[in-house]
Amino acid sequence: MPLPSVTKLKLRIALVGCGKVADQHVGEIQKLNNACVFAVCDREPLMAEQLAVRYGIAKYYSDFDRMLEETKPDVVHVTTPPQSHILLATRALDFGCHVLVEKPLALDRAAAEHLINHVVRSGRKMTIGYTYYFDPICRLMRRLIRGGVVGEIVHVESVFGYDLSGPFGEPILSDREHWVRQLPGKLFHNVIDHLLTKLTEFITDDRPTIHAHALPTTNTHDFPDELRIMILGRRTSGYATFSAHARPIAHSLTVFGTRNTLTWISSAVA
Repeated sequence: MPLPSVTKLKLRIALVGCGKVADQHVGEIQKLNNACVFAVCDREPLMAEQLAVRYGIAKYYSDFDRMLEETKPDVVHVTTPPQSHILLATRALDFGCHVLVEKPLALDRAAAEHLINHVVRSGRKMTIGYTYYFDPICRLMRRLIRGGVVGEIVHVESVFGYDLSGPFGEPILSDREHWVRQLPGKLFHNVIDHLLTKLTEFITDDRPTIHAHALPTTNTHDFPDELRIMILGRRTSGYATFSAHARPIAHSLTVFGTRNTLTWISSAVA
């Protein structure tokens, strides 16, 4: 009997955490020919059921270990609030799964290092859900930079716009017990990865000098929503700007080099 074609094999993906961001994960996976979501889980059974029904997913659970035991996924997407990332990702790794974890990976550096070490010991793979990181335009920018088009990089600037009246921002404003407001760094803690990951591949110093300032605004909520960061490496510097007030809302990256400057801009609703 001939072996099945590799192109016909699909990664079996399970997802835990059936809130708003889960829709984005399931929607993108369903565009792929080599993967399928076949099980979802949420500690609130109705959340798991509604996601499964809307996307035609075969199984839904409220018990994470039971889902892992019964469905044996190849990959688990962890799309819960970050307070539970370490526990859920570790359990998935222990069951032999690869994991994709939503940002932020953990609440602090020690927890993140603990999980990374566990990934290495398990022999599995892990990635984090960074926005735009693997988009075609971002891959093109990297190819141009590797090809010497920019020359030596001297400075990079990253901007991340946010809509507090949008589908993710409005629930944070309306619910004082929202999990984002329980994070040590509140809103910044939840989104800063999107801002900084665009800089860190160009500023490779182990210990760059960092200056960060949360700006006062005229907002009526109890958390800051404007952030400016300066990063100084030995050869390359960087600026990072998070703004909930600048319009139009956009995400951008500018790479300044000794030969050319590249700018990528994407309109966005965060």
